[in-house]
Amino acid sequence: MKIIKPKVALLTEITGGLEQTLHDYGALTLVIGIEPHNKRKSIRNPKDLPLIIKKFLKNKTQNKRSLIDFCKKHELTYVSFPYREQSILAEKLKEKKIDILITYAAPLLESSVLSSPLCDAINLHHSILPNYKGGNPIFWQILHGQIESGVTIHRLSEKIDDGEILYQEPFDFPAFTSKNDIIENFHSRSRHGIIKLLNTFIPGEPLNKISPSTGNTNKKFYARNVRRKELQDIIEWEFIEPDQLLNLVRYLGEWPIDIATPPGLLSFLPYKAEKIVTSNSPNTLQGLTASGMSLTYGTKKGVITLKPSFNPIAIIKYIRKRQRILKGKLNSQYI
Repeated sequence: MKIIKPKVALLTEITGGLEQTLHDYGALTLVIGIEPHNKRKSIRNPKDLPLIIKKFLKNKTQNKRSLIDFCKKHELTYVSFPYREQSILAEKLKEKKIDILITYAAPLLESSVLSSPLCDAINLHHSILPNYKGGNPIFWQILHGQIESGVTIHRLSEKIDDGEILYQEPFDFPAFTSKNDIIENFHSRSRHGIIKLLNTFIPGEPLNKISPSTGNTNKKFYARNVRRKELQDIIEWEFIEPDQLLNLVRYLGEWPIDIATPPGLLSFLPYKAEKIVTSNSPNTLQGLTASGMSLTYGTKKGVITLKPSFNPIAIIKYIRKRQRILKGKLNSQYI
């Protein structure tokens, strides 16, 4: 049976490989961003010029794999729209005769947008819904020590992660690895699911459900976004299990010095979570403890070791970040 390729629009601000997958599949027609890029600001104070140049060069470096550059390379249409003016997006979807709108890490959309594609509007989510709806499902699954997880593709509705489930793939949570590796694991499985769904496309009809829903309807924890300043309050650092702590620190990237600061010059080094130390001794030191260049963090449930990075570039970046953390400038940063 010949597979008919739909015209797909992708709404996201994240380059997670989905844009490349959809392009290779031959379906990607339109890429959509939320905020306009490269806003120009007037220079009111000449002293600001070096900072503006520095930010410009930094953005140019970081945007090598941006969605805009991707669209230019592959001669695809990129549009952005103000979130409060979704009628602009609705008109663009109709103009391009988009069959399917796919969203990932995107805000809620109005009914005018959801009804604009000719066939369907779907979203990718990194949990087995209905559990862990919300903007940060991976963080909360780590914090809760989830052993099993999965990806869900569901039809969009005007409620958060609440539409009909079309596809789910459960799998073991990718533990004891970096944040980037965890996210890529979820991304790759989501890409696989999207292609399986698109292979069932019939012009003029909504997508069909292709896998049974495996989520426990009695578990509906809402995985809200978390700011850095909340880490102290939402985590019981004294009682957290060592495997959960190891996963959490690896997800954060380095030991959070706003929770406990290493002594002396050690506080200027980025510390990575290394391993769990098995210890049943009641005399095990709790909290952050230094031994030479190494650190351990003990709770009432166990101990993990922390290993410093001596990479010069990593140290320079960390020192700058450290200053901002200690001054409270990253308190509102989302984890």
